[in-house]
Parts: sequence; C-alpha cells; structure tokens
Amino acid sequence: MTKTRGKVHEYLGMTLDFSQHQQVRVSKQDNIKSIVSDLPEDMAGVAPTPATNHLFTVNDKNPIQLNIQKENRFHHFFAKLWFLSKHSRPDIQTAVVFLITWVTKPDEDNYKKLAM
Repeated sequence: MTKTRGKVHEYLGMTLDFSQHQQVRVSKQDNIKSIVSDLPEDMAGVAPTPATNHLFTVNDKNPIQLNIQKENRFHHFFAKLWFLSKHSRPDIQTAVVFLITWVTKPDEDNYKKLAM
C-alpha cells in the first residue's frame, strides 16, 4: 500500500483531481491513451462507430482459430475495453458485450472486430 499526498491522485485508471475548492474532477484520459498506445500494429483499426454492421456478422463456415499469442492479446485488450466500457465509455459497450460471447474461443474475425 502506498500513500499519495497532494491534490491529484491516480486510482484504478482514473485521475482524481482535488485542486479546486469543493470540487473533484475525475478523468480517464490517461488510461484511454495508455490502452491505445499499447495496441499492437495489427490492432490499429479505425471505425466511425464501435458497433458497425460487420460486428454482428458471424463466420460459421471456416473460422480461423487464433494462435496462442494472438488469443492472449485478444483476452488482454478485451479485458481492458470491458473495464473501460463499464466505468466510463458506455458507447463501446455494445461491441464489447457482443465480443464477450467469443472470448473463450476467438477467431481471426473476432480479432479484427476487436481491432476496429
């Protein structure tokens, strides 16, 4: 356990700022920047909305299973996004909740969806 003195504290990915009288400002910007900067190059997708049409398309015919390294990466970033969606980004929750159904056996399509 550590003690933090001062008016700005870091706790569970949040920055708590008590520098203004009778106010507290809570920010997760540093946490979000950390998640984005930690993404590997193959997860550098861009989408106009978190729940695009292809999100709900399931490849039942020939799913290509992830290798163990990619599967671990999928789980790692999925967990970060799940925490983020529950605590400060409800706009990404639809996409994250859909992907939770594939967390036990993700395939290449699920990996690409998480990357978007």
